[in-house]
Amino acid sequence: MNIRPRQIHICVSAIAFVAIWLLWSLGYTGHMNFHEQLQCFLFTTDYVQQTLSCPGGLADLVARYLTQFYFYDWVGGFVIATLIISIQYLTWLIISKISTKDICYSLSFAPAIAALYFYADVNNMLSAVVAILLGLATAWGIAFLRHKPLLFTTITIVITPILYALIGTLGAVTFVSTYAATLLFTSVDVSLSKKIISIVACLVTIIIAIGIARQTTNYQLIHLAKGLNYSRFPLMFATSAYVSALLIFISAVCAYVIHIKNINPNSMIGNAMAYIVTLAAMLSYDIEQDRAMRYDKYVRNQDWKSVIEAANHDMPTQPIVLNYVNLALGMTNQLADKTFYYSQHGVDCLFMPFVRNLVSITPASEVFYYMGLTNIAQRYSFEAMMAIPDGQLSCRFIKRLAETEIINEQYDVARKYLIMLSHTMFYDNWARENLSMINNNETYSDNSEIGRLRRYRVKEDYLCSEDEIDKMMMKLYLGCTENKMAFEYATIMQLFKKDLNSFFNYLPFGGRAKYNSVPCSFQEAIIYHWSQTHNDLKDMPKNVSPKVKESMMNYIHTYMNNKNNIEAMEPYKHTFWYYYMFSQN
Repeated sequence: MNIRPRQIHICVSAIAFVAIWLLWSLGYTGHMNFHEQLQCFLFTTDYVQQTLSCPGGLADLVARYLTQFYFYDWVGGFVIATLIISIQYLTWLIISKISTKDICYSLSFAPAIAALYFYADVNNMLSAVVAILLGLATAWGIAFLRHKPLLFTTITIVITPILYALIGTLGAVTFVSTYAATLLFTSVDVSLSKKIISIVACLVTIIIAIGIARQTTNYQLIHLAKGLNYSRFPLMFATSAYVSALLIFISAVCAYVIHIKNINPNSMIGNAMAYIVTLAAMLSYDIEQDRAMRYDKYVRNQDWKSVIEAANHDMPTQPIVLNYVNLALGMTNQLADKTFYYSQHGVDCLFMPFVRNLVSITPASEVFYYMGLTNIAQRYSFEAMMAIPDGQLSCRFIKRLAETEIINEQYDVARKYLIMLSHTMFYDNWARENLSMINNNETYSDNSEIGRLRRYRVKEDYLCSEDEIDKMMMKLYLGCTENKMAFEYATIMQLFKKDLNSFFNYLPFGGRAKYNSVPCSFQEAIIYHWSQTHNDLKDMPKNVSPKVKESMMNYIHTYMNNKNNIEAMEPYKHTFWYYYMFSQN
């Protein structure tokens, strides 16, 4: 059976598409969650007009619209794979006008791979990928006029500054790169000098357009020149994205050389090379970083089981991740029993210190919210949104602000946030449901999250000091002993600080939490303190189980025989005793 080249090409692209789709849908979900939560696409005229008002606004608007779909992993992965393979196939459509040899099809992967590599960085934005695709698509569309040199050149020069206004510097550069490839290497009856003059004229129009934008907008010249909204940090330069744009021209040069020299290598070799380079781009992805970011996604979705399973599969050491792990343990009533099963190293593993950036504020905000410190969670959420480097709003944080205002029964303020979310795609149902409830003065069920957190909050005013967060948590607990997690956080905080005196001051209040038995970490602290103040363990308090007592005796025996060999203590690294003696917090 004869297989046509077109069928082979489709299969090659299809396999690459599936690989990219699976990479993002299964292995890079943390990054998609990060991208999706740091924007708030509103279906309003003002939002659209504001986004379109800056150079490259169309590409940015399309990218923001597509980023919404990262809300679902499989859909988000499909979006990314579609964009990348579309760049590849459009590049092929341009190259095929120069040479249709199979090796040239492999060359068409180069720009797409560079774009794929670019987007692997979590701080790089989808708008750059969209700009490349739109610039390439426009160039392919007008390439049909290449046999009418004057019209072809005129339209190109006229459309270049318009493209700069719509899809930005990167889109315009991609368009000129593709136009140069089409003009130089396909059969157009124009002299080389005129072709070069035409290409230079296009570049000059981009420079003129940048100059006009500088005079008509408030953006700095350097930002207008390198392009807006390609990186979350305005000063970053989208190097690999521009490489992707230039690779379109370079691929065309290679295709022209192959055509002139009549080079015809085995197509299997070319396809293998394309896959190898694509695989190399995928391997450059920071899977470990995504694994850490995935904890945030689980907590956001209240998937406490997945947090704990992920931590058990690969023991975390970063304080940020341990914030999420300890929160998941608290929400599943396991914190006091399993605290030291994980590699804790200080109070930062319970609460990240306040630093005005997304990295620290987000996990701390989540802990304070579920603890019942509603006002602190509200402030942290607002600060987190204000810390987004590119100045966008965030659906996630706007939702949290609405929740905290509802808990505090500040319905007028909550209504403003809910109205905003009602203009989104995936938060509108939640927003409309809550709007209906507060507009009709409906009460929230005591069994709902809002009802529970209302019971937890402190009703009277008090001095809030984050240096005494443990005292605030005890105030929460004593105001509502149902809030057992607040007691556990306050008490475990003393263990993390190795302050056993404060621990024993808080411990008696645990009787109100109605434990069936004293939690394991508390037992370990009790018996450790006893071993330091008594000569033997015979008259230990009855609330210490025989299993913990036996383990402590084995620990003491092992330590006395291996004082200079910390590795011998490894079997006890999941105990408070090991933490107390060997942690470096």
